[in-house]
Amino acid sequence: MAALVIVSAAMTNMLAFYSLLRMMDAVLQWLGDRVGIDDLHFERACGYLLYPLSYMMGVHPDDCFSVGALIGVKLFATPANAFIQLGTMIQKHFFVHFPHVSLSFRTVQERSEVISTYAICGFSAFTALAIGVGGFFAVAPNRKKDIMKVIHYAFFAGNMACFATGAVAGK
Repeated sequence: MAALVIVSAAMTNMLAFYSLLRMMDAVLQWLGDRVGIDDLHFERACGYLLYPLSYMMGVHPDDCFSVGALIGVKLFATPANAFIQLGTMIQKHFFVHFPHVSLSFRTVQERSEVISTYAICGFSAFTALAIGVGGFFAVAPNRKKDIMKVIHYAFFAGNMACFATGAVAGK
Protein backbone atom coordinates (compact mmCIF):
# COMPACT_ATOMS: atom_id res chain seq x y z
CA MET A 1 0.00 0.00 0.00
CA ALA A 2 2.88 2.37 0.77
CA ALA A 3 4.21 1.87 -2.77
CA LEU A 4 0.91 3.04 -4.25
CA VAL A 5 0.99 6.15 -2.07
CA ILE A 6 4.59 6.89 -3.11
CA VAL A 7 3.89 6.42 -6.83
CA SER A 8 0.77 8.56 -6.73
CA ALA A 9 2.60 11.27 -4.77
CA ALA A 10 5.45 11.21 -7.31
CA MET A 11 3.09 11.51 -10.26
CA THR A 12 1.15 14.31 -8.59
CA ASN A 13 4.34 16.22 -7.81
CA MET A 14 5.64 15.87 -11.37
CA LEU A 15 2.35 17.10 -12.80
CA ALA A 16 2.29 20.04 -10.40
CA PHE A 17 5.88 21.05 -11.22
CA TYR A 18 5.37 20.83 -14.97
CA SER A 19 2.22 22.91 -14.65
CA LEU A 20 4.06 25.54 -12.62
CA LEU A 21 6.91 25.61 -15.15
CA ARG A 22 4.52 26.11 -18.05
CA MET A 23 2.71 28.86 -16.12
CA MET A 24 6.03 30.55 -15.29
CA ASP A 25 7.03 30.29 -18.96
CA ALA A 26 3.77 31.94 -20.05
CA VAL A 27 4.14 34.71 -17.46
CA LEU A 28 7.73 35.41 -18.54
CA GLN A 29 6.70 35.53 -22.20
CA TRP A 30 3.84 37.89 -21.37
CA LEU A 31 6.12 40.15 -19.30
CA GLY A 32 8.77 40.06 -22.02
CA ASP A 33 6.22 41.15 -24.60
CA ARG A 34 5.18 44.06 -22.38
CA VAL A 35 8.72 45.40 -21.92
CA GLY A 36 9.95 44.69 -25.45
CA ILE A 37 12.05 41.56 -24.84
CA ASP A 38 11.30 39.10 -27.60
CA ASP A 39 11.18 35.41 -26.77
CA LEU A 40 11.68 35.67 -23.01
CA HIS A 41 11.03 32.29 -21.46
CA PHE A 42 12.14 30.15 -18.58
CA GLU A 43 15.14 28.51 -20.27
CA ARG A 44 16.49 31.87 -21.37
CA ALA A 45 16.17 33.21 -17.81
CA CYS A 46 17.98 30.12 -16.49
CA GLY A 47 20.68 30.61 -19.12
CA TYR A 48 21.34 34.11 -17.82
CA LEU A 49 21.05 33.25 -14.13
CA LEU A 50 23.22 30.13 -14.28
CA TYR A 51 25.81 31.49 -16.74
CA PRO A 52 28.28 32.24 -13.89
CA LEU A 53 27.93 28.71 -12.51
CA SER A 54 28.64 27.24 -15.95
CA TYR A 55 31.67 29.47 -16.33
CA MET A 56 33.00 28.52 -12.87
CA MET A 57 32.70 24.84 -13.80
CA GLY A 58 35.04 25.44 -16.73
CA VAL A 59 32.60 25.50 -19.64
CA HIS A 60 33.83 27.38 -22.71
CA PRO A 61 32.43 30.95 -22.57
CA ASP A 62 30.60 30.49 -25.87
CA ASP A 63 28.70 27.53 -24.40
CA CYS A 64 27.99 28.90 -20.90
CA PHE A 65 24.56 30.25 -21.79
CA SER A 66 23.41 26.90 -23.20
CA VAL A 67 24.85 24.91 -20.30
CA GLY A 68 23.19 27.32 -17.86
CA ALA A 69 19.86 26.69 -19.57
CA LEU A 70 20.45 22.92 -19.35
CA ILE A 71 21.23 23.18 -15.64
CA GLY A 72 18.03 25.17 -15.20
CA VAL A 73 16.04 22.46 -16.97
CA LYS A 74 17.73 19.87 -14.76
CA LEU A 75 16.95 21.77 -11.56
CA PHE A 76 13.37 22.77 -12.30
CA ALA A 77 12.12 19.97 -14.57
CA THR A 78 14.02 16.67 -14.52
CA PRO A 79 17.50 15.51 -15.46
CA ALA A 80 15.87 13.36 -18.15
CA ASN A 81 14.56 16.46 -19.93
CA ALA A 82 17.99 18.06 -19.72
CA PHE A 83 19.68 14.94 -21.11
CA ILE A 84 17.24 14.83 -24.03
CA GLN A 85 18.13 18.42 -24.90
CA LEU A 86 21.84 17.77 -24.40
CA GLY A 87 21.68 14.68 -26.62
CA THR A 88 20.06 16.70 -29.39
CA MET A 89 22.72 19.38 -29.07
CA ILE A 90 25.56 16.86 -29.19
CA GLN A 91 24.09 14.96 -32.15
CA LYS A 92 23.78 18.18 -34.12
CA HIS A 93 27.30 19.18 -32.99
CA PHE A 94 26.27 22.56 -31.65
CA PHE A 95 24.64 24.02 -28.61
CA VAL A 96 21.41 25.69 -29.58
CA HIS A 97 20.43 28.42 -27.18
CA PHE A 98 16.80 28.12 -28.22
CA PRO A 99 15.55 25.63 -30.81
CA HIS A 100 13.03 28.04 -32.34
CA VAL A 101 15.45 30.96 -32.81
CA SER A 102 17.73 31.08 -35.84
CA LEU A 103 21.34 31.44 -34.77
CA SER A 104 24.71 31.25 -36.41
CA PHE A 105 25.79 27.74 -35.51
CA ARG A 106 29.27 26.65 -34.55
CA THR A 107 30.95 23.51 -33.29
CA VAL A 108 30.50 22.86 -29.60
CA GLN A 109 33.56 22.41 -27.43
CA GLU A 110 34.07 18.79 -26.35
CA ARG A 111 34.97 19.99 -22.88
CA SER A 112 31.59 21.72 -22.60
CA GLU A 113 29.86 18.47 -23.58
CA VAL A 114 31.69 16.53 -20.87
CA ILE A 115 31.11 19.12 -18.16
CA SER A 116 27.42 19.50 -18.96
CA THR A 117 26.94 15.72 -19.07
CA TYR A 118 28.24 15.34 -15.53
CA ALA A 119 26.64 18.55 -14.25
CA ILE A 120 23.11 17.47 -15.15
CA CYS A 121 23.64 13.96 -13.83
CA GLY A 122 21.95 12.92 -10.61
CA PHE A 123 18.49 12.84 -9.11
CA SER A 124 18.68 16.28 -7.53
CA ALA A 125 15.96 18.42 -9.04
CA PHE A 126 13.09 20.24 -7.36
CA THR A 127 10.76 17.55 -8.66
CA ALA A 128 12.97 14.90 -7.06
CA LEU A 129 12.95 16.88 -3.84
CA ALA A 130 9.16 16.89 -3.82
CA ILE A 131 9.04 13.20 -4.71
CA GLY A 132 11.52 12.42 -1.95
CA VAL A 133 9.55 14.36 0.62
CA GLY A 134 6.32 12.65 -0.45
CA GLY A 135 7.98 9.25 -0.37
CA PHE A 136 9.59 9.76 3.01
CA PHE A 137 6.33 11.07 4.44
CA ALA A 138 4.51 7.96 3.19
CA VAL A 139 7.09 5.60 4.67
CA ALA A 140 7.79 7.46 7.93
CA PRO A 141 4.87 9.81 8.68
CA ASN A 142 5.98 10.34 12.27
CA ARG A 143 9.38 11.74 11.14
CA LYS A 144 8.07 14.66 9.05
CA LYS A 145 9.82 17.26 11.18
CA ASP A 146 13.19 15.49 10.88
CA ILE A 147 12.78 15.01 7.14
CA MET A 148 11.97 18.67 6.55
CA LYS A 149 15.00 19.68 8.61
CA VAL A 150 17.52 17.87 6.39
CA ILE A 151 15.96 17.54 2.93
CA HIS A 152 17.20 20.91 1.64
CA TYR A 153 20.74 20.03 2.72
CA ALA A 154 20.52 16.81 0.72
CA PHE A 155 19.24 18.75 -2.29
CA PHE A 156 22.07 21.29 -2.10
CA ALA A 157 24.75 18.63 -1.50
CA GLY A 158 23.49 16.50 -4.39
CA ASN A 159 23.63 19.40 -6.81
CA MET A 160 27.04 20.58 -5.61
CA ALA A 161 28.36 17.03 -6.05
CA CYS A 162 27.11 16.97 -9.66
CA PHE A 163 28.57 20.39 -10.43
CA ALA A 164 31.91 19.55 -8.79
CA THR A 165 32.09 16.26 -10.70
CA GLY A 166 31.44 18.14 -13.94
CA ALA A 167 34.16 20.66 -13.13
CA VAL A 168 36.69 17.92 -12.38
CA ALA A 169 35.70 15.83 -15.41
CA GLY A 170 36.25 18.81 -17.69
CA LYS A 171 39.89 19.24 -16.69
